[in-house]
Amino acid sequence: MPLINYSSTLPYLLPLAWSGVEPDVTAAAFRAIRRSGPKGLISGTTGLVALGGVEGLESLEGPEIQGRPELQHIVLEVERFYRSPSAKGTEILSRWLQSGQPVNKRHAAAGALARIHTPGAILALGIALNDSDFDMRWRAIGGLSMFANNVPVGGAGPAPGAWPFRTGDSARFSVFDKYLVQKDEQRYLAFWRRWWDENHSAISNLAAQQGR
Repeated sequence: MPLINYSSTLPYLLPLAWSGVEPDVTAAAFRAIRRSGPKGLISGTTGLVALGGVEGLESLEGPEIQGRPELQHIVLEVERFYRSPSAKGTEILSRWLQSGQPVNKRHAAAGALARIHTPGAILALGIALNDSDFDMRWRAIGGLSMFANNVPVGGAGPAPGAWPFRTGDSARFSVFDKYLVQKDEQRYLAFWRRWWDENHSAISNLAAQQGR
């Protein structure tokens, strides 16, 4: 019986991953692609990352990726796709934020945490407001903006109803755009650093209540 060329199915599987159709079946196919050989490793890992869950992060933690610097660009896809509120995923991304990690991992982790902006994610991300790397700082500002104004993941505006962290100023200083931050970074930083100092304890309590 001839072997299935899993890699040739990747263009058809990726749209399913992006749309969330049959995630269990799609994940199984990506695992098979990943095991199919050196070429399949990059395709299968890319597919698992595109599913937006913890398994994609874990696939990037393995020695087969860590030992091959030329594959590290896949890490950048985490910022684009990762949307899981999982505490385990937040733990992995928090490790990637550390100063000793490769720059692409730090940026991907900061961007992913900003986009999911759960209380646990924001606790990990808040320290990046004081990072020496601008690309970390603007992502931190974006994540805090989304959290403070209770913007749903993938949404464009605040969710309806009361939210204790949202104020007129948090809405006025809300921004998730690198170039807008760059034009007036000190003004944004001054507000969000002050906001972070005032709300850190309450966010920590909320994260503890939610178990992440």
